[in-house]
Amino acid sequence: ATFHGYSLGKKTLSIEVVPGFEPEQLAPFRDSLFMFPIGEEVSKSDVLDFFDPFLSLDCDVAECISINRDTSIASVHGFCTRLHATQAYTKGNGIRMKGSEVMIRYRLCDLTLPKESRVFISNIGDEVMSSDLYPIFKPFAEGGPMQVVIKRSKRYALVGFPKESHAADAVKVLGNIQVKDSFLYLYLSD
Repeated sequence: ATFHGYSLGKKTLSIEVVPGFEPEQLAPFRDSLFMFPIGEEVSKSDVLDFFDPFLSLDCDVAECISINRDTSIASVHGFCTRLHATQAYTKGNGIRMKGSEVMIRYRLCDLTLPKESRVFISNIGDEVMSSDLYPIFKPFAEGGPMQVVIKRSKRYALVGFPKESHAADAVKVLGNIQVKDSFLYLYLSD
C-alpha cells in the first residue's frame, strides 16, 4: 500500500509500505549523524545543503550542525524521523563534498577500528588537518571504512583501517611523508 501526502513538520512525503516496514521508523530521531572527513573549505551551509531534505523545518543551521575542525567531523541533528536519518545515512555515504569523499556514521563509536590495523603518525604540525591525511591513506583502505584522528595536544595522528594488512601496506609504501610543512613519521600502531 502507498500513502501519499503524509505531513510531518510541514514537509510532505509519500510512504510506500513494503514488507519489513516498521512503524517506529516514523518515530522522532533525537540522535546525531556524524559526517567525516570535513575539509577546511566545507562550511555549515555546505553540510546543510545535503542534509536539508531530511531535517525538520524549524531546524536552525547554527544549532543543528556543528563542525569540529580539529577532528574534521560534522555532527548533524534535528532529523524529522528515524526514516529521514536512515535515508540521509544511506544516500550520504561516499558522496563528494568540495572534492573529498565523506562517510556518515550514527555514532562516534562506529568510527573505532581495531588497534592492530592502525598507523601511528608522529610530528603532526598545527597546519595538518584530517582532511589532508584522508586522501593520502584512503587508497590503502581498498574501499572499506577508514578513520583519521589527530591528537593535536600530543602532536600525533592515528589512521585506522579495516584490516591489519591495509595499515602495513600504507607504512611500507608511504614510508615517511611530508604534508604541508610537517615531515611525518609513520609506524604500525602497537
